[in-house]
Amino acid sequence: MKPGAIVAGASLLVAFWGAASVGRMAPQPTTYVYRGTVRAVEPKAGSLELITGVGFALRVARIQITAATRVASAGATVTLGQLVPGDIVRARCRLVNNRVVADTVEKVSLPAPGRAP
Repeated sequence: MKPGAIVAGASLLVAFWGAASVGRMAPQPTTYVYRGTVRAVEPKAGSLELITGVGFALRVARIQITAATRVASAGATVTLGQLVPGDIVRARCRLVNNRVVADTVEKVSLPAPGRAP
């Protein structure tokens, strides 16, 4: 057998095996959790901007809110318009068509000043 035929056969086998293994792995949805301070709320546009900390840097995350998104405060469902800049929230999101879309947004209650959590 010629050395060129062996290399070509091995390359074809590796390419086929790689393509077959990719087909077997189902993509797993990735969940992102953002914790931060509300910077802006746009109920008509269905979006929310959060200021989050990443290491020593601050980032602004723009999150899309859909009809399926649950927005809550103290366990009760609220509207997006009831969130105001300065509120602290936790948002569980996923990436859809290169946009961050929220599944849930929860307003985080802070303890009263001078009281231990």
